[in-house]
Amino acid sequence: VCSSDLYVVRLSRDDVREIYDLRAAIESRAAKLLARAGRPADLDELRRALNELEEAADRRDVTAVSRTDLAFHETLCRLTGNSRMHAVFMRHVPVVRTLIRLDEHLYSSPEEIAGEHRPMLEAIEARDPELAAARFETHVEHAFGLVAEYIDQLPGAHDGDAPT
Repeated sequence: VCSSDLYVVRLSRDDVREIYDLRAAIESRAAKLLARAGRPADLDELRRALNELEEAADRRDVTAVSRTDLAFHETLCRLTGNSRMHAVFMRHVPVVRTLIRLDEHLYSSPEEIAGEHRPMLEAIEARDPELAAARFETHVEHAFGLVAEYIDQLPGAHDGDAPT
């Protein structure tokens, strides 16, 4: 839907599922690659990104939590050094940003959001590729579950489209 310069995108539950599936695939692979590489400079940068997310959560600044949450995931993908993986992630940032803004409001608290990210980083720091991948996939699945439940409760949700 377009009205002058304002665009409203309608995403079905299936659209949202596909976006979260893409995120899970990209981010779990990125986590594996970073855990295998174990480069100290990369770990430091990912720690800084997580610290910014945790600080935003401590301030209960939901806008900053959304921004730093996305930055953490973008940093993960960028640090792999795989330019194509990062490009695919970045291509979907506008819709991912919207969904992150939505799911941040569906969690019980900003601290819960930040708390989900600490074990993901710890698995990468432990250089455990399988655990790192599993933790990122679990995180994305949890976020999808929250958004899907929200979409299912919207008026007209069972007509195939739900506004985001």
